[in-house]
Amino acid sequence: MIGVLDVSAAFGIVRGVEDAKVVEDALKTFSEIISPGLFVYEAINAAWKYAKFTELEHEHAFEIFNDACDFVDEFVDDLNLTSKAFELALASNHSTYDCFYLALALEFDASLLTLDKKLLKLAKSVGVGY
Repeated sequence: MIGVLDVSAAFGIVRGVEDAKVVEDALKTFSEIISPGLFVYEAINAAWKYAKFTELEHEHAFEIFNDACDFVDEFVDDLNLTSKAFELALASNHSTYDCFYLALALEFDASLLTLDKKLLKLAKSVGVGY
């Protein structure tokens, strides 16, 4: 079984967020963890925000980025997901960024792993929420 991991879940695990324990345990149950290529750009931006707006050392913020990326076995080219992500975003009033993860989960009949409660609710409503 395949899992699709988003940045909120990956960063939650790395940062030791309590809610992320469920996702961390779930990672062990999947044969493969994938994410759209967008993951890398979202993750480096999140690391930048930590470095820029918190007391976190720049090197540590970059380590969080690397550790989050290490959970992913394969970054899937997401250009072919744009149409589906756009449709999902319009239908659900959810961001297109998040809908790339949802579109990928739908394409691979995978489970979406996220800490975003709104996104998880949407994923469950279309049968791909974990």
